[in-house]
Amino acid sequence: MIIENMEDIAHVWLISENRFIYFSPAIERVHGFTREEALGLHWKELIAPESMADHIKYTGARYIQAAQNNFLKKSILPEYNEYMGLRKDGSRIWLEENIFYLCGENGKPTHSIGISRDISSRKQAAAQLESKYTHMQDMVREQSGQLSELSTTVKVLLEQQESFKKSYRKDLGSFIAGMVMPFVEKLKQSGLNKHQLSMIERIEFSLNDAVTPIARKLTSGVSALSPTALQVAMFIKEGKSTKEIAEIMNLSPKTVEFHREKIREKFGIKNQKANLRSILNSME
Repeated sequence: MIIENMEDIAHVWLISENRFIYFSPAIERVHGFTREEALGLHWKELIAPESMADHIKYTGARYIQAAQNNFLKKSILPEYNEYMGLRKDGSRIWLEENIFYLCGENGKPTHSIGISRDISSRKQAAAQLESKYTHMQDMVREQSGQLSELSTTVKVLLEQQESFKKSYRKDLGSFIAGMVMPFVEKLKQSGLNKHQLSMIERIEFSLNDAVTPIARKLTSGVSALSPTALQVAMFIKEGKSTKEIAEIMNLSPKTVEFHREKIREKFGIKNQKANLRSILNSME
């Protein structure tokens, strides 16, 4: 018989006598009881106390469903029930069970038939994945906090450089190179995801260019560029395409093209074929 060779446990419970009348051979592999031993057990002896209430609720609901002949109707009951089972040595195993009832001529259930599957390995794998996911979330929160702290520091530094201008520019450059850049480099090597790494590279790029001659030229005068346009200009200078700049800065390509036009207007080459990257590089 196929049922005798199944990996899952098949069992039949005789309701009128309140006892098992059949177990497939898999009972010994899963629960540790021989078939003869298992036939002498009450079903409650195979279920861990912590799962008892839920299991009774599930089987009771299936019984009522059978008595009302509702198995062919839409039901809110789950097809399978997961519960913690007991082995002969007292250890726990996770099982997935499907129970249905056979009814007599009077319409009342006479037998319950169940198929149980050992899902302990699946549960353990799921628990390990959940643990790893939680650990990754903790790392992301920690790194996000570091990024936020770094971004705040950078904002303060960039605001200060306007007030200190010439006398402070060299000191600012030294501070960024000696104090901030090592921290940035450390973050880049700390297992950031792709999005976080792009953010760090954006911050690093902005810091490197904050004290260069081109940055000072583009942010001075009546037609000074906005901070966003300045960043676009720096990426153009490095040879980045509109698509690449849009992805790095989290902008739409249309917005990047708008800033490109503003930069060309700054240099008086709007509607001309002059190479913007070449002009930006010539300003060093």
